[in-house]
Amino acid sequence: MWSPAEGEAETAVVASEVVIKLRGVKTVEAKVARLEKEIASYQERYDKALEAGKKAQAEAAEKRLSQRQEQLKAARESLQAFVIIAPKAGLFTSTVKPGQKIEAGAVVGMISGEPVRRATFKVPDSTEFSEGDDIDVAPKAEPKAAAGCKVSVVDDGSIEVACGGDLEPGPVVLPKVLVPQ
Repeated sequence: MWSPAEGEAETAVVASEVVIKLRGVKTVEAKVARLEKEIASYQERYDKALEAGKKAQAEAAEKRLSQRQEQLKAARESLQAFVIIAPKAGLFTSTVKPGQKIEAGAVVGMISGEPVRRATFKVPDSTEFSEGDDIDVAPKAEPKAAAGCKVSVVDDGSIEVACGGDLEPGPVVLPKVLVPQ
């Protein structure tokens, strides 16, 4: 079992974020990654065969592409059996330790109802960020009082972050770092 809150008392989470990964998830994640690469390869073969006017090769690549897409869909669905998702936004506190055996239906953590603070920042290159990236955010008046936050939305030229209750409200909040941790 793995938890992003490992070593921390509380972690700010957004709804639908993975809060715990169970043993066996790495195998399924590797399968998903492999299938994504194969799909890209078959798509490239299909495109090249079409450009070259090789109908038989294009049909063969299209058939394999379709098969891999179905396999990827099934792998992504099976991945859900290995992760625990936050049902709502808040502060997540894990009640289990990494590697601990847990039974079906066991409580693995708590999400407090404390409000999650959100802020949007303009960034020079939003492609450097992905949803779920950890980032430190601090009030402008106290740059050393950083809070751990997560990138919740990535738009062209801006990012939105969600922070737990440990960040005091203030008129201006600036990113302490502009690169994902």
